[in-house]
Amino acid sequence: MLQGLSMRTYRVIHRLHHKQPVRRARPGHGAARGYPRGRMYLVRKLLKDLSGLTAWKTYAYFLAARRRATPRPTCAPAARRHIGEAAAEARSDRNMVIGFHLALLAVFAASGYLLQYLVLWVLPLVTVVQAILRLRAIAEHGATTDFSSPLTAARTNLGPAWLRWLIFRTT
Repeated sequence: MLQGLSMRTYRVIHRLHHKQPVRRARPGHGAARGYPRGRMYLVRKLLKDLSGLTAWKTYAYFLAARRRATPRPTCAPAARRHIGEAAAEARSDRNMVIGFHLALLAVFAASGYLLQYLVLWVLPLVTVVQAILRLRAIAEHGATTDFSSPLTAARTNLGPAWLRWLIFRTT
């Protein structure tokens, strides 16, 4: 919630993503496609993230998640019900996140600290957090070469506890 992202929405989207992480018809999708791409590619992407140019994509992705969490007509009734319930929880959670940040904005504006709120809270959300989210996606799905099984289409990430906390506990 503090990042302006709904964890429940993320879980719904991520669960649907991992239901079929890589289908034969779509090898090398999204985050997994084409890595490694080289150091300069990563530097350009991270600079774009740190400039705030990619934040709108992240927030639009979470705000428009309802379309992705709509069950397909071919789903079994139990699966449709489960997806529908999860999507309703995600919508509720998203509304709480939006309400929280609007209330926070109002409190800081009313107390005369609007500029501090924008610089010390919102600016890091649209810059640093975006770079962390990119590193997380690359660490989980980048450079996978064997898409024959869901077990080989993602990564287990090891490292110092502080780094695992920073990158993998941020969403």
